[in-house]
Amino acid sequence: MICITDNTLACLDAYEATPKELHELLELLLTLPIRSIEMSIQAYEKLISLAPLPEFENYLLKINNLCELKKYQGFAGYLFPASSFGNVGNATYEINFKNDQDIGYNEECIQGLRMIGFADRICTDVASEFKHILSTKMKFEICPQNDFFCATALAVEWCRLGGKKLVASFTGIGNQASLEEVLLALHLEKQQELTENISCFGRMKQVFEQITGKKIAKNKAIIGEEIFCVEAGIHVDGIVKNPKIYEPYPPELVGSKRRVIMGKHSGKSAILAKLSELQIAKASVDVEKLLLAVKQKSVEKQQSLTDEEFIELIKVV
Repeated sequence: MICITDNTLACLDAYEATPKELHELLELLLTLPIRSIEMSIQAYEKLISLAPLPEFENYLLKINNLCELKKYQGFAGYLFPASSFGNVGNATYEINFKNDQDIGYNEECIQGLRMIGFADRICTDVASEFKHILSTKMKFEICPQNDFFCATALAVEWCRLGGKKLVASFTGIGNQASLEEVLLALHLEKQQELTENISCFGRMKQVFEQITGKKIAKNKAIIGEEIFCVEAGIHVDGIVKNPKIYEPYPPELVGSKRRVIMGKHSGKSAILAKLSELQIAKASVDVEKLLLAVKQKSVEKQQSLTDEEFIELIKVV
């Protein structure tokens, strides 16, 4: 089984998240198929100011020194920087993979080793490097960085080659692999079946946007609000007949839904599908005239139509 550590709560210190927002985000994370949840001291302090942490066996705390360790007891594990290596047994040490040769490995004094980096290795024989790591240091987990937008690909490749532990965060915050992308990729490649419900992604996105004050891109993989929007006539026709032609997984799996968009590329199939989506009887509409009106309106606007604009056109024609 692949063990995923989510460290979203360790990457939000730069934002003014409220305790309530952090608690809701944590509750949503707990519904996902992840092994551990890591948080920063700041996030932890905010969380317990509102209520005790929900029951969970594998909370991890990211700390910087032994003084902090003495103050915050009771976690399943702690994440330390490499400079503290070997000082604490119940700890995972974060090291850069380029510098791993400088560290002596004593399996009795470590819980694990988190290897960060790899961003610049996408154009090299990264598979050989991963195989070497797996053959010599079995306690490793990887946390690939996303400098070249390949962190998710590196995380999935690690698992393909036999890696069992990795780190990711929701939307990839903290310059890491995106948790939602990793979960779906492993599921679709049949490396790890999704037994838990992941339809919470829709609500997670809303809470995340509240915390960060930033809108997630509409075309963001897995959670972008427009990735299940279809406009082109042949595309809509194919989706209606067999969604699997275009979609590797149903949108409902990730808390989303398919939407037909009306625009200049729409065809008759799209009009019929939209009428069905809006529960409007097609017998009451002149489909050919409506299609022409949709195309003209879309060209005038230089963008697709909203549902409200589409309904107004139905009244006109």
